[in-house]
Amino acid sequence: MLPLTPSLISLLLVADNRDQRGTDPSPGPGPSHSRVPAPPPRAQGRRRARGQRGQALVEFALMLPALVVVCFGIVQIILMLRADSAVADLARQASQKVALDGRCEDSCLRTLIDRTGLAPAALHLAVTATGADGMGHALPATYGDDVVVQVTYDYGLDIPFLGHLQRTLSASATQVSTTFQGS
Repeated sequence: MLPLTPSLISLLLVADNRDQRGTDPSPGPGPSHSRVPAPPPRAQGRRRARGQRGQALVEFALMLPALVVVCFGIVQIILMLRADSAVADLARQASQKVALDGRCEDSCLRTLIDRTGLAPAALHLAVTATGADGMGHALPATYGDDVVVQVTYDYGLDIPFLGHLQRTLSASATQVSTTFQGS
């Protein structure tokens, strides 16, 4: 560790006060310490900087298609996860509706489907009721029956440069019917 002497401190301050052109702002004694401008930047360095900018542009142009594919892929995966959540929500709502009412007409199902925002043509619903004896029967469901709703949805992934990929999303929900027979 060097001791901080006044001459060392003044030397550090002089080195710290140099401006960007490389000149020494402190007037020193005699002509040897007069301001001397820094040498001009070399022309070769400027050409290299321009070449590096061009190289960066070429690298960006080469990476851009891959970035676009990744971004569109992420968006499609997010949309597919949203559709998967809507399918599960539809199964839960339909089973709850059938468990409470004993049945669910087409108009009721259409209302539930329209709320999800899914394409009705790609959606398939199967509603079954299972009695205490374990045997399935047609609706209306009676008190104590297990109401099972199975929903499948054909979802198409559209990813640029990869094309159209088909995926089937499915969900099922079970509720116990609370409807008394004859009500």
